[in-house]
Amino acid sequence: MTQPSGNIEAFMIASLFKSDVSNRLVSRNSILNKAQLNSFKDRLLSLRAEIEALAETRKDMSSTVELDQTRTGRVSRMDALQQQEMAKAGQVRAESELSQINAALARIEDGSFGECTVCGEDIQTGRLQANPAVTLCIGCAEKKESSQNPV
Repeated sequence: MTQPSGNIEAFMIASLFKSDVSNRLVSRNSILNKAQLNSFKDRLLSLRAEIEALAETRKDMSSTVELDQTRTGRVSRMDALQQQEMAKAGQVRAESELSQINAALARIEDGSFGECTVCGEDIQTGRLQANPAVTLCIGCAEKKESSQNPV
């Protein structure tokens, strides 16, 4: 009794792909082991939850400022406008950080976490510990910075 070869081939390809991703996660030149990856993932999830909670708080602060001159003085209105702008800037920064965190979580899932997106070399573990959402090794980061800030 023979089984359709298409199903077996599809299963084998899926199994190979799955094991390749798992091996890649574990064997990244022994730079990151599974425990470290789980630790980075937990930290990223915690940071994401913290940023999302702060974003809820900022929503109230960035709402439209009421400019009723009979209720508040000019200085109070200026202070409220300044706080509103600061809250909006904080929201933009939080959205950027969330995007970076989500991208790092996706890299953990696809097996490319800890790999420089420019040169493909391993990102130093200390650098990842400082900022787990980082995408560049120190060499590429320095090149990028020096090209943006010529002396």
